[in-house]
Amino acid sequence: MRKVIIFGAGGLIGMNLCRSLSSAGMEVIPTVRSSRYHSLYERLGLEFRLIDITARKDFNKLPESGVDVVVLAAAYLPAAMKGYHPEQYIENNTLGALNVLEYCRRAHVKQIIYFQSHSDVSGHWGNGLIDPYTPKSVNYNNDHSVYVISKIAAEELIKHYHAAYGLSYCVLRCPNIYAWQPREFYYYNGEKKYIAYRKLIRQAINSEPIEIWGNCKVKRDMVYIKDLEQLVIKSIEKEVDSSIYNVSTGEGTTLEEEIKAIVRVFCPSNSPSPIIYRPEISVIESNHRYSIDNAVEEIGYEPQFDCEAMFRDMKKEMDSHFWDFIKDE
Repeated sequence: MRKVIIFGAGGLIGMNLCRSLSSAGMEVIPTVRSSRYHSLYERLGLEFRLIDITARKDFNKLPESGVDVVVLAAAYLPAAMKGYHPEQYIENNTLGALNVLEYCRRAHVKQIIYFQSHSDVSGHWGNGLIDPYTPKSVNYNNDHSVYVISKIAAEELIKHYHAAYGLSYCVLRCPNIYAWQPREFYYYNGEKKYIAYRKLIRQAINSEPIEIWGNCKVKRDMVYIKDLEQLVIKSIEKEVDSSIYNVSTGEGTTLEEEIKAIVRVFCPSNSPSPIIYRPEISVIESNHRYSIDNAVEEIGYEPQFDCEAMFRDMKKEMDSHFWDFIKDE
């Protein structure tokens, strides 16, 4: 049985990985900065550790040996930042990652799984399928810039620890990951905003009209949390040594396809939401698509969730009330 420590088990990805890795038969140690979601770990039969990755002394709470894999899901995200405090990106995402890597070195951890922002290649968006090893191309003039820089610096540190100390790594480049949770808000440029697909789901449940703004045919990646979980599990089972994989379905989804799927899944059967096309309204188009060829060939990754399958599984999660303990702040 593999022993896995998940740093950032209080975040959306970390919480879902606690459940999926436990179900896959791994011994999971969740680490969190706050015990507010203790009910989840009790339900899963997991003993969590209170760890702030920016505090070196906190790592003394962890095993000194016997850990096979570290999953580094802890990070400060723009979507969680009220206002603008760029120093928190460096402190958490870069220096915190260095502390995690030092723990891996001391405890002789075999492998680290790391989640990279897909904005590290934002300069290539709109230019066809992006390869996992495409050179970095960062937008240095928006609210994500310092965040992306902090994440790239952490990735470079991981490569150093691989070369210097033999720590195996798997970097997973993640676009926006879709998952069911009761939270409906995030921060954009430091201001609180509705999560777009959660607002669309709410409108569909209430049979309200749904507008499609701009070009409804532009494609971008829509990845479900359970396909990400599959990538993590396969990367661990295959003992990936030094690879980068794009987290993707390999197929783009248009806004029109997304909204039609939401209407089919979430609207009452006798009262579907009318769809109103508004091409005259200008919106920022996210037309990014990623190649998954090396993940398919090297670890046997097979995406399971297209757009409609994703929303149908989301509805099951919603109806199960498993995540109801999560609240907007």
